[in-house]
Amino acid sequence: MKVKELIEQRLLDPRFRKAWYELAPRFDIANAMQRYRLEYGISQAELSTLTGVGLSTIVHLESCLVGPHLDTLVKLATGMGAVLEIGFNFEAMGEGEHGTPSIGGDELHEVEGRGGELTY
Repeated sequence: MKVKELIEQRLLDPRFRKAWYELAPRFDIANAMQRYRLEYGISQAELSTLTGVGLSTIVHLESCLVGPHLDTLVKLATGMGAVLEIGFNFEAMGEGEHGTPSIGGDELHEVEGRGGELTY
């Protein structure tokens, strides 16, 4: 069985799917950093100097040991000459997987006619 097939099979399990989508951004960030370093032939230490992000943070992000802070992502993007894009994909987890979101006990509500924008 190929890795892709195994992952597709495991994604049928709701608990696995939830964990997969929670960790996916860490893997995406690590992959982007590693691709950048490979393309430009620089080390983690050189990426640290280029972006102003500490070497230990670079190492932790590339190994997916920690989730990044937004300010760190901005510094990385700026230092690498990129624009940081962040979004939410409500269809990725499938129908009925996300329930009713809340922040501090207040429900989030979709604003009519605003393209799915959420307010609370």
